[in-house]
Amino acid sequence: MKYYIFILYLISYSTGFAALTLLILLYLKFKTKSILYYIIYLAAFTGTLVLNNIEFYRVSILFKYDTYDSIWVILLYNFLFGAIFYIVPLYNHKFLNIAFNLLHKFIFGSLFLFSIAMVFIPYFFEGLMRGQAIIFGFKITVFIAIIIILYCIYISIYGLGKTAVRGKKSIIRFFLVYNALYFPVLLFEYYWNFNFQNMVRPISFGNLFYFVLNLMTVIFISGNFFIPRAKITLESVSEDILKQYKLTPREKEIIILISKGLTHKMMASELGIATLTVKNHIYNIYQKTKAVSKIDLINKISRGNPSQDSNFNTIFS
Repeated sequence: MKYYIFILYLISYSTGFAALTLLILLYLKFKTKSILYYIIYLAAFTGTLVLNNIEFYRVSILFKYDTYDSIWVILLYNFLFGAIFYIVPLYNHKFLNIAFNLLHKFIFGSLFLFSIAMVFIPYFFEGLMRGQAIIFGFKITVFIAIIIILYCIYISIYGLGKTAVRGKKSIIRFFLVYNALYFPVLLFEYYWNFNFQNMVRPISFGNLFYFVLNLMTVIFISGNFFIPRAKITLESVSEDILKQYKLTPREKEIIILISKGLTHKMMASELGIATLTVKNHIYNIYQKTKAVSKIDLINKISRGNPSQDSNFNTIFS
């Protein structure tokens, strides 16, 4: 069973790597703070899961029950957890266009510092008391996480009623469902971990939720910002667009074939020209339009289709 769990871990981290990569590319293009905060959250979430997963195998395979006996491991874990306490409300506020004022900074900043301070409290004790203090510290951090999830559910419901943007509403609804499901799971893990210490630690649901979160992130980004929504037709390319970018009739034909997903070789066969000639035309098209990607090119050429930039700003501004 534990090896199947290991496969789940590998799959979840694969989607995590994909999501972080796409988010970083998206941030480099648009420089939007809500995306930056989300990247920091995913990185911190990844770190806490890595530590949890290592601990699971340390206990279940190596049978070492001296849980988190290193102050440096506990410090790193609590630092990452504390970062989540601050960054999750921050990116929720930013995305929902709710002011993150001085009071919010003080409250969530204090929770971040409190999480770090909890690391050092056990070292005022010795022996069994130290172990109990460490467990108490973990209880407190999990309890704070539960409170923050409830808070995010509350402001998401508030934000849902304030936005009219369809894409934004879809994201808010997803996080509402995600947090609503994660809340009871976190409660269950909280109860199980701290009431059945004599048993092998249960499977953490964190990786499953991490997998779902990253999978949806990859699907959303790919579907909205890297995959063209519609093919270009002859009628959709206006003369004004051709004059604006100084495109030739042959380059217009090439763009239409690009939108259909044809390869260079297929384009050459379709037009009865050499593959090298097709590549030269494509190079000239990108130079003239200053397009940075296939979807960017299609959005610039398509008449009446919203551009990638406007679509992004509508959702994330």
